[in-house]
Amino acid sequence: MGYNYAWLLSASFIDLRLTNAVFQVSVALVYVASVQLFGEAVCVERLLGVMLSLAGSFLASGLRWDDGRSTGPRHQLQVVGFALALSAAVGYTAYQVLFRWIFGHLKQNASFLAHFFSWISLWHLLIVLPLVLAAHVAGIERLQLPHGLFALLGTGVSAMIASTVNVLYLCIAHASAKCHCGPECCC
Repeated sequence: MGYNYAWLLSASFIDLRLTNAVFQVSVALVYVASVQLFGEAVCVERLLGVMLSLAGSFLASGLRWDDGRSTGPRHQLQVVGFALALSAAVGYTAYQVLFRWIFGHLKQNASFLAHFFSWISLWHLLIVLPLVLAAHVAGIERLQLPHGLFALLGTGVSAMIASTVNVLYLCIAHASAKCHCGPECCC
Protein backbone atom coordinates (compact mmCIF):
# COMPACT_ATOMS: atom_id res chain seq x y z
CA MET A 1 0.00 0.00 0.00
CA GLY A 2 2.84 2.35 0.77
CA TYR A 3 4.43 2.29 -2.66
CA ASN A 4 1.01 2.54 -4.33
CA TYR A 5 0.18 5.60 -2.24
CA ALA A 6 3.55 7.19 -3.03
CA TRP A 7 2.89 6.58 -6.74
CA LEU A 8 -0.56 8.18 -6.51
CA LEU A 9 0.80 11.20 -4.62
CA SER A 10 3.59 11.57 -7.16
CA ALA A 11 1.03 11.81 -9.96
CA SER A 12 -0.56 14.75 -8.18
CA PHE A 13 2.74 16.70 -8.31
CA ILE A 14 4.11 15.71 -11.72
CA ASP A 15 2.67 14.48 -14.99
CA LEU A 16 1.44 10.89 -14.78
CA ARG A 17 3.69 9.89 -17.67
CA LEU A 18 6.75 11.10 -15.78
CA THR A 19 5.56 9.33 -12.63
CA ASN A 20 5.36 6.08 -14.61
CA ALA A 21 8.76 6.64 -16.17
CA VAL A 22 10.47 7.24 -12.83
CA PHE A 23 8.60 4.27 -11.32
CA GLN A 24 10.09 2.01 -14.03
CA VAL A 25 13.47 2.47 -12.34
CA SER A 26 12.21 -0.43 -10.23
CA VAL A 27 13.06 -2.72 -13.18
CA ALA A 28 16.74 -1.87 -12.79
CA LEU A 29 16.59 -1.99 -9.01
CA VAL A 30 15.02 -5.46 -9.04
CA TYR A 31 17.66 -6.67 -11.47
CA VAL A 32 20.50 -5.31 -9.32
CA ALA A 33 18.95 -6.83 -6.19
CA SER A 34 18.47 -10.17 -7.96
CA VAL A 35 22.11 -10.23 -8.98
CA GLN A 36 23.25 -9.37 -5.46
CA LEU A 37 20.83 -11.47 -3.40
CA PHE A 38 19.93 -14.41 -5.62
CA GLY A 39 23.07 -14.76 -7.72
CA GLU A 40 21.32 -14.02 -11.02
CA ALA A 41 23.59 -14.00 -14.03
CA VAL A 42 24.76 -10.67 -15.41
CA CYS A 43 24.57 -10.84 -19.17
CA VAL A 44 24.17 -8.59 -22.17
CA GLU A 45 20.60 -9.67 -22.91
CA ARG A 46 19.34 -8.82 -19.42
CA LEU A 47 21.23 -5.54 -19.28
CA LEU A 48 19.84 -4.61 -22.68
CA GLY A 49 16.33 -5.50 -21.52
CA VAL A 50 16.67 -3.26 -18.46
CA MET A 51 18.08 -0.39 -20.53
CA LEU A 52 15.35 -0.71 -23.17
CA SER A 53 12.69 -0.76 -20.46
CA LEU A 54 14.03 2.41 -18.89
CA ALA A 55 14.62 4.18 -22.20
CA GLY A 56 11.17 3.25 -23.50
CA SER A 57 9.35 4.44 -20.41
CA PHE A 58 11.25 7.75 -20.33
CA LEU A 59 10.68 8.31 -24.04
CA ALA A 60 6.97 7.53 -23.65
CA SER A 61 6.79 10.02 -20.77
CA GLY A 62 7.66 12.92 -23.05
CA LEU A 63 10.39 13.90 -20.55
CA ARG A 64 8.41 16.89 -19.32
CA TRP A 65 10.41 18.79 -16.76
CA ASP A 66 10.97 22.49 -16.22
CA ASP A 67 14.38 23.80 -17.14
CA GLY A 68 17.02 23.55 -14.42
CA ARG A 69 16.98 27.32 -13.81
CA SER A 70 13.58 27.25 -12.14
CA THR A 71 13.61 27.35 -8.34
CA GLY A 72 10.05 28.49 -7.69
CA PRO A 73 7.17 26.60 -6.13
CA ARG A 74 6.42 24.67 -9.34
CA HIS A 75 9.97 23.31 -9.44
CA GLN A 76 9.77 22.32 -5.76
CA LEU A 77 6.53 20.43 -6.44
CA GLN A 78 8.21 18.59 -9.30
CA VAL A 79 11.07 17.57 -7.03
CA VAL A 80 8.55 16.25 -4.49
CA GLY A 81 6.71 14.35 -7.23
CA PHE A 82 9.93 12.89 -8.56
CA ALA A 83 11.02 11.84 -5.05
CA LEU A 84 7.64 10.21 -4.41
CA ALA A 85 7.82 8.29 -7.70
CA LEU A 86 11.34 7.16 -6.87
CA SER A 87 10.29 6.06 -3.37
CA ALA A 88 7.40 4.14 -4.96
CA ALA A 89 9.94 2.38 -7.21
CA VAL A 90 12.10 1.49 -4.19
CA GLY A 91 9.03 0.20 -2.32
CA TYR A 92 7.94 -1.86 -5.29
CA THR A 93 11.46 -3.27 -5.58
CA ALA A 94 11.44 -4.23 -1.90
CA TYR A 95 8.06 -5.92 -2.39
CA GLN A 96 9.25 -7.96 -5.37
CA VAL A 97 12.52 -8.99 -3.76
CA LEU A 98 10.86 -9.91 -0.47
CA PHE A 99 8.18 -11.82 -2.35
CA ARG A 100 10.79 -13.93 -4.10
CA TRP A 101 12.82 -14.31 -0.92
CA ILE A 102 9.81 -15.53 1.08
CA PHE A 103 7.90 -17.55 -1.53
CA GLY A 104 10.58 -18.67 -3.98
CA HIS A 105 10.91 -22.06 -2.29
CA LEU A 106 7.22 -22.81 -2.96
CA LYS A 107 7.63 -22.79 -6.73
CA GLN A 108 6.80 -26.50 -7.04
CA ASN A 109 3.74 -26.38 -4.75
CA ALA A 110 0.66 -26.57 -7.00
CA SER A 111 -1.79 -25.63 -4.22
CA PHE A 112 0.22 -22.54 -3.33
CA LEU A 113 -1.64 -20.39 -5.88
CA ALA A 114 -4.98 -21.02 -4.15
CA HIS A 115 -3.46 -20.38 -0.75
CA PHE A 116 -1.76 -17.25 -2.05
CA PHE A 117 -5.00 -15.75 -3.42
CA SER A 118 -6.85 -16.65 -0.20
CA TRP A 119 -4.09 -15.00 1.81
CA ILE A 120 -4.26 -11.81 -0.28
CA SER A 121 -8.05 -11.72 0.04
CA LEU A 122 -7.84 -12.15 3.80
CA TRP A 123 -5.27 -9.35 4.15
CA HIS A 124 -7.46 -7.04 2.10
CA LEU A 125 -10.44 -7.74 4.35
CA LEU A 126 -8.57 -7.63 7.66
CA ILE A 127 -6.03 -4.85 7.02
CA VAL A 128 -6.72 -2.85 3.86
CA LEU A 129 -10.48 -2.38 4.29
CA PRO A 130 -10.18 -1.08 7.88
CA LEU A 131 -7.36 1.28 6.82
CA VAL A 132 -9.44 2.59 3.92
CA LEU A 133 -12.42 3.12 6.23
CA ALA A 134 -10.20 4.84 8.82
CA ALA A 135 -8.77 7.16 6.15
CA HIS A 136 -12.31 8.00 5.04
CA VAL A 137 -13.51 8.73 8.57
CA ALA A 138 -10.39 10.81 9.31
CA GLY A 139 -10.95 12.82 6.13
CA ILE A 140 -7.62 11.82 4.58
CA GLU A 141 -9.14 10.13 1.53
CA ARG A 142 -12.78 10.13 0.47
CA LEU A 143 -14.21 6.64 -0.02
CA GLN A 144 -16.28 6.41 -3.16
CA LEU A 145 -17.88 3.13 -4.15
CA PRO A 146 -18.20 2.42 -7.87
CA HIS A 147 -21.64 2.98 -9.33
CA GLY A 148 -22.83 2.67 -12.88
CA LEU A 149 -22.00 0.06 -15.46
CA PHE A 150 -18.72 1.64 -16.61
CA ALA A 151 -17.34 1.98 -13.06
CA LEU A 152 -18.39 -1.55 -12.10
CA LEU A 153 -16.84 -3.03 -15.25
CA GLY A 154 -13.68 -0.99 -14.65
CA THR A 155 -13.48 -2.26 -11.07
CA GLY A 156 -13.91 -5.84 -12.27
CA VAL A 157 -11.24 -5.43 -14.94
CA SER A 158 -8.93 -3.84 -12.36
CA ALA A 159 -9.40 -6.83 -10.04
CA MET A 160 -8.65 -9.23 -12.90
CA ILE A 161 -5.51 -7.30 -13.82
CA ALA A 162 -4.35 -7.29 -10.19
CA SER A 163 -4.91 -11.05 -9.99
CA THR A 164 -2.98 -11.52 -13.22
CA VAL A 165 -0.09 -9.47 -11.82
CA ASN A 166 -0.03 -11.64 -8.71
CA VAL A 167 0.08 -14.78 -10.87
CA LEU A 168 2.91 -13.24 -12.90
CA TYR A 169 4.85 -12.60 -9.67
CA LEU A 170 4.55 -16.30 -8.91
CA CYS A 171 5.64 -17.23 -12.43
CA ILE A 172 8.62 -14.88 -12.23
CA ALA A 173 9.64 -16.29 -8.85
CA HIS A 174 9.29 -19.79 -10.31
CA ALA A 175 11.25 -19.05 -13.50
CA SER A 176 13.99 -17.10 -11.73
CA ALA A 177 14.45 -19.70 -9.04
CA LYS A 178 14.96 -22.52 -11.56
CA CYS A 179 17.33 -20.53 -13.77
CA HIS A 180 20.89 -21.68 -13.22
CA CYS A 181 22.77 -19.60 -15.74
CA GLY A 182 26.45 -19.64 -15.98
CA PRO A 183 28.54 -16.85 -17.47
CA GLU A 184 28.02 -18.37 -20.92
CA CYS A 185 24.22 -18.21 -21.00
CA CYS A 186 21.33 -15.98 -20.19
CA CYS A 187 17.89 -17.47 -19.66
